[in-house]
Amino acid sequence: MSASFGLFDDAEFEKTLKKEFLCEARELLDDVEPSFLSYEKNPSSDHDMAQIFRLVHTFKGSAGVAGFKGLAAFAHNFETLLSRLRNREMEASETVVEILLGGNDALKGYVTALEADHAAIYDTSAMDAQILQLLSSGAAPSRPTAAATVDLKTLTSSKPQPFVGTVRPRILIADDEPTLRECIASILSSEGYDVVEAENGLEALNIVKADPTIKLLLTDQSMPIMKGEELVEKLRDAQIKIPVIVVTGMADHSAAVKFIRSGVYLYLSKPIDASDLILAVGNALRAGELAETLTKALAFTFRNYLRLRRLEADPEKQKCSSCASDSEFSESLKSMGEIISSVLRKA
Repeated sequence: MSASFGLFDDAEFEKTLKKEFLCEARELLDDVEPSFLSYEKNPSSDHDMAQIFRLVHTFKGSAGVAGFKGLAAFAHNFETLLSRLRNREMEASETVVEILLGGNDALKGYVTALEADHAAIYDTSAMDAQILQLLSSGAAPSRPTAAATVDLKTLTSSKPQPFVGTVRPRILIADDEPTLRECIASILSSEGYDVVEAENGLEALNIVKADPTIKLLLTDQSMPIMKGEELVEKLRDAQIKIPVIVVTGMADHSAAVKFIRSGVYLYLSKPIDASDLILAVGNALRAGELAETLTKALAFTFRNYLRLRRLEADPEKQKCSSCASDSEFSESLKSMGEIISSVLRKA
């Protein structure tokens, strides 16, 4: 039996959330359609690519929250291809552009199917195969180099991973010691995580800014060019709210307290035990996912609150006498919206 919360039980809320997502998804598809057509004529257009990337990135995150895991998984593959193109790691050839247009058609087809039936399964296997084949044949580097300032992809392991069927969380490791950095990367890769590496804080900052798929930063404190402490401050200034784990060889209690107060999730001292590292990373990722989900849920509720306010400003609606019975509910929703607005400003 599902629990009841106010006007809706959780099954009704899930249904409402799916409808809300599909409504927004349809509007996004219509808005970005001209960008796909324009990109077909001019593949060098950064503006059109930015619009297309925004669409697919939104689909990847929001579809998962709404419960459409298949759509989210397809959007993830599509976004990876777009990221390569956006960062000039792949040439926008005629074949690539055709696949992009096919991806757009697949997104539209998936949304249409879900609009008719929330449980619908839309077959994107052919398009997924084309995208993955294109990615595997690309010449993008498997690991970041010292000059890299944009998102870089790691090699996909041929071994079975714990995250089969879902999106592998991407983790950025920032450390100027190659041996330690590669050791941590090896441990996390063996656990099925998608690992990206940076040699200093500035490089790490640039990678995180360019790659919205980074879910966790694991950084050393003492690094050249930009230390871990400054890196954390720069991320917060840029409103990038991914979990951060700081690793340092200094057993300094005051430094640990300072890091925690700055919003760092955890402070680890070297040497690091592999089991402790794996546990810390898993907990940090779950905390980050929970925070992201709660923020999206709050934003979803607040968006509906704003829509109610717009409806109340409609003179035609004000003439509707049957709306009087909704006044108490409207007042409650207004109060909720004001509270959520305050929470979102602090999130």
